[in-house]
Amino acid sequence: MIVNLIGGIEDAFLKNASSPKSTDDKGILIVLIYVVIIVSIVAFALFKKKIRDKFVAVETRNAEIVELRKAEGSKEWYVVTFENGESKVMRNLIAGKLVIAPGDYGRLTYQGNIIKDFKKEGNTGKGIVTATRNINSLLLIGIVIVVILFVLWYIEQENKSMQGVGVNLEHFKDYFD
Repeated sequence: MIVNLIGGIEDAFLKNASSPKSTDDKGILIVLIYVVIIVSIVAFALFKKKIRDKFVAVETRNAEIVELRKAEGSKEWYVVTFENGESKVMRNLIAGKLVIAPGDYGRLTYQGNIIKDFKKEGNTGKGIVTATRNINSLLLIGIVIVVILFVLWYIEQENKSMQGVGVNLEHFKDYFD
């Protein structure tokens, strides 16, 4: 179906091409259409699993965090074992807010393979890790705010130094008509 659609678009553009330049323009358009279709297919394949997890029921079960498989920014992948012996690889998308470590045991709330919440049972001694992550997050936010304020100040200084400098746009008039 998609191939027939693209073929019809190609025929429509190539029949109307009257000069070599317009043929080149039509060829570029056809290539862009192919690129958009390919990118759409790849994007669908990448996000298919993420979309599927949204339609699965939210469950809560007792579980133990067995190992940290991979950590990447604010995303972490864990191997989790449930009370019945079932093991799953699950994602923690809120690693800065929900601190989990191998060996933790408690009530795990998840949807598909995404961890929504984890309530630890007993004292696991991870309070220092949580406090450190929160401080690091606040420090990063502070640095971003300072950089934004500096950029705004710099732009204001540049605007003050450019006051009174005029730009004559008359020679550009032909381009805008």
